[in-house]
Amino acid sequence: MSTPPYASKKPVGMSVGKLKPPRSVKIVESEEFERDADAVFPPLERRALHLALAENPLIGEEMKKSKGLRKVMFSGYFVVYAVSPDLDTLFLLVVDKEDETSEQAEGEGYWKKIKSSIGYFLKGGLFGSGKKLVDWLIDQT
Repeated sequence: MSTPPYASKKPVGMSVGKLKPPRSVKIVESEEFERDADAVFPPLERRALHLALAENPLIGEEMKKSKGLRKVMFSGYFVVYAVSPDLDTLFLLVVDKEDETSEQAEGEGYWKKIKSSIGYFLKGGLFGSGKKLVDWLIDQT
């Protein structure tokens, strides 16, 4: 039996280039993020968010009033997060309909919510990352 002339010689879905191994990234969610994300993201969307941020941790734009916090629009919501200096840990802090530039976010309320999320890590929510990393995270606001 001969192969039809229109058939591909290589299996469908196979890449001819080198495959990159997946990055090893630790994703830590604050209690507030976890609670709010449960309400707005179905499990597959949440997993897609994790994968997108793990693939490119710097995808979100840096927030103007912070020293390194980032935000990204995902599925109609702003996700506020921080990336450790070595890019191997992501801290998901807040998920909200508003970003820091909206009228509703003007003032301290919005930033208080972010600082409250960071407080989670001070209470022991950041397992195995050490005090130095927690201090760095606090300095980002």
